[in-house]
This record gives sequence, C-alpha cells and structure tokens, in this order.
Amino acid sequence: VAAVRFWDKEVLTRGGAPCQEPGGNLNDPGFVGFENRNFKVQLHVDHPFVFFDETKGEGNGRFSGITVDVLEKLGTMLNCTYTYKVAELESERESAEVALHAIGAFMPTGGLHTADIAAGAIHITANRSRYVHFSLPYFDTYYRLVIKRPVQEV
Repeated sequence: VAAVRFWDKEVLTRGGAPCQEPGGNLNDPGFVGFENRNFKVQLHVDHPFVFFDETKGEGNGRFSGITVDVLEKLGTMLNCTYTYKVAELESERESAEVALHAIGAFMPTGGLHTADIAAGAIHITANRSRYVHFSLPYFDTYYRLVIKRPVQEV
C-alpha cells in the first residue's frame, strides 16, 4: 500500500520545500496533475514488495519488487516518473514508520518532509489514516493457520 500525506495550502505555498509537492487534493481546482512530474518515493524495504541492491550503484536500478513494478506501471499510465530512495541507515530501511515520517506523517501541518509518497508493505491502521491517504491495497494475502486433519477411520 502506498501512502500520501494530506496536503494543505500552507504546505503547497511554502517556499524552499525539500521536495516537489503533489499539488493538493485531486478535487481542488488548483491540482496540477501527474503528467510530466517526478515524485520522490520513500520505499519501505520488505520482500517481495521492495528489494534494495546497493551493489547496483546509484539511481532507480537498485530497486525491484512488486511495489516498484506497480509504481512503474502507474507512472507509464499517468505519464509521471519517480525517484526512489530508502532510509540512510540500513537498520531503518525495513521500518514503515521511517517511510511514513519521510512524507511528513505524524507531523504538524507544514512539517518538513523529504518524499512525496511512502510505498511498500505499509499496513493501514486507524492512527495512520488520520495523517495520510492510502491507496487501495494492490496485494491481498490470505495467510492461514494450517493443522493436520485427524485420521478418519474407515
């Protein structure tokens, strides 16, 4: 699931923002759209959704997985691009909270952020929903507990 911070006029008009603002509410007449835009995406590394390979140098080629595939397909459909990044500290790359903080979740309105979108295996919770918009789930897991069937006598 991907998350995008709630945007407001203060955030959208702030000078010197660390990343390109998505443009506000999709229903707002001032929404700029996706076309020809580049969005910074903070990825939550969690296999099979996001893989990160530092040996592949710099850039988006270091990233793969289900989430990256979904974003690339959306980028083609919406005519936009993404710049992927992960937390600097290796110990924080598997933290959904770090990815959410990068988009300014849980911060006061107008708080600094370094990404437009947080993506990966990010679970929807009531608390998180107070601060960010979630996409519809793009992967359903049907985990089950499994036990052996009792032997039936014939």
